[in-house]
Amino acid sequence: MKESKVNNILSFSIREPKDEEAKVSYSQYSMYAKCPHQWKLRYVDKHRMDEPNIYLVFGTAMHEVIQDWLDIIYNKSLQEAKEMDLGSMLQAIMVREYTDLVEKHGSHFSTPEELEGFLRDGVEILDFISRHRVDYFNTRQLRLLAVELPLYHKILESHNVYMLGYIDLVFEDTYDNSIQVWDIKTSTAGWNKYQKADKIKISQLVLYKKYLAEQFGFDVNKINVMYFIVKRKLHEGMVYAQKRVQTFKPANGSVTLNKTLKQFENFVKMVFNEDGTYNTETKHPAIAGKANKNCKYCPYKTNFELCPKENRMKI
Repeated sequence: MKESKVNNILSFSIREPKDEEAKVSYSQYSMYAKCPHQWKLRYVDKHRMDEPNIYLVFGTAMHEVIQDWLDIIYNKSLQEAKEMDLGSMLQAIMVREYTDLVEKHGSHFSTPEELEGFLRDGVEILDFISRHRVDYFNTRQLRLLAVELPLYHKILESHNVYMLGYIDLVFEDTYDNSIQVWDIKTSTAGWNKYQKADKIKISQLVLYKKYLAEQFGFDVNKINVMYFIVKRKLHEGMVYAQKRVQTFKPANGSVTLNKTLKQFENFVKMVFNEDGTYNTETKHPAIAGKANKNCKYCPYKTNFELCPKENRMKI
């Protein structure tokens, strides 16, 4: 379980999952939306084929360093935060994560040169955030309420299925008394217009907004959401100064929220019985997508026994 740091007020509303309750994460929903057959292979048939990669190692390390740094800033002192060697922290966590994955999978999946390159990129990102701390983390305006806040809330009264998720950062904006929900994303060069328009990709925080309000008693209309995207690479030849951070606020008003929630609830009704067991009557087609885009990072893409090529729908 991820380590959470939560304000005492919020801690009273945290609920521990029970074994007899079915649990759904946003990543499950996202996988199903792209390819129901991939979801079935992983969650119903239990064919777990996780492929370790450097992006996972880097993303985990960046999350942990930024979150620990913010915890010191808001809960201890700015001076102590300034004395932190963020680059060394990043290196230590990357080594730890990489070593754990090598031991788990039994083989190396990166090179010293690649790891060193990602580390350099990460140090550049952390240096930028530190120098521009006030632009993003103004301690006079923002009050840190939680790091890795656990969400655990029943999705439908009719089904024994619960939403399980973690919110990277939760702030209170003391200027307008709103709640700010932030998700940290690592990216090669930031999100382009297609990624910003990807409804499944950006629906995560919309769902989190809904369940945060219900579980912790916030006014849903006073919750704002934002993706805090850190970029490893900058575009070459640009005439203006570039930032290592990109922020993106997806549409999350009542119309978008209700539409997103309905889609998520329909997913739960489709794949689960009311008691929380899987609905074996549901069909799970393999959706390759145009130009087989859904197969590109799928761990089953070369396993034609589990996912025959002729069954993959290019829609």
